[in-house]
Amino acid sequence: MINFFKWIFGKGEDEGSEMITLDEVLTTSQEFFTDVAFDDLREYFKGEVEGVLCEDLEIDHDCLTDIEEQTISSFNESWKVLETIEEQRHYLRLTLVQCVEKFVRIQGYFSVGNRKVRAKVFKEIQNDNESLEPVGQDEYEKDLYLELIRFRVNYWIALYLLREHLDDGREENYPARFTYEYSGYVDTEFKRLLALAEKDNGKVDLYENELEAWDKQVQVQRGKVLSFWDVTCETMLSQGYDMNMVCDN
Repeated sequence: MINFFKWIFGKGEDEGSEMITLDEVLTTSQEFFTDVAFDDLREYFKGEVEGVLCEDLEIDHDCLTDIEEQTISSFNESWKVLETIEEQRHYLRLTLVQCVEKFVRIQGYFSVGNRKVRAKVFKEIQNDNESLEPVGQDEYEKDLYLELIRFRVNYWIALYLLREHLDDGREENYPARFTYEYSGYVDTEFKRLLALAEKDNGKVDLYENELEAWDKQVQVQRGKVLSFWDVTCETMLSQGYDMNMVCDN
């Protein structure tokens, strides 16, 4: 599809782990925005958010330029304080987790239904957030879509750095188990909000109970992703870790 995507998800070669320099981080970020055409991104996100188009939200190439500036600035500031490989690895894994949390939640919102159905959920979100009182649904959804693009891009860059430089995170759709559990949590949360909007108290109670169960699994998987350092599956197995635990990470 897009060369940079193949670059990220390719096997790569393990040349040993060394500290990733700030220059390598910034070069990777800049190359992403150089290599990826806006039209290609727009086509990609048609599949990510069905029924909602960049054109409808007036998202253009200038918006991508803003995302580029935010992304490079964020990596630039954060990377300066990391002093060891372990700190870099933890930062990249944490970035992946945070990006997954953001873009899965945004996808969950857009997956609720058509614009009229989303309006019900938006009203509930608005009621819980005073800062959204003056914001209309169209403005809110445009901001969400831009955030979706930004956090997806950050995810791709962080995953590339983790794989290419630290030989880590090579599981397909890493961190897959965390993403699965968090997607279940988000799906249930939006069902709860829709039930709340429709004043279906029985379903609200049901979904609240389900959320507690999902949240426990989310926290377990989040902890696993952030608990392991520079170890391959082979090393983990040699140290006595269970295969299921290895696959979870």
